[in-house]
Amino acid sequence: MIRVIRNLTPSDPALGIALEEALLETAKKNGSATLRLWVNERAVVIGRAQKAADEVDFNEAHRLQVPVIRR
Repeated sequence: MIRVIRNLTPSDPALGIALEEALLETAKKNGSATLRLWVNERAVVIGRAQKAADEVDFNEAHRLQVPVIRR
């Protein structure tokens, strides 16, 4: 059985990433399948292995007040 979690009210992107990590660790321990659909406030989310300088124009992100979050 797949556990489905829907968070469709925009929320803090850093909190969303932290919850995603906690759900992943729980799924690893319990062997449970989880599907999470979520919406966050405007942000740039980059992967752990991505080079931030190659992916993000930091001056523009700062000007637009868009946070940059790393997974």
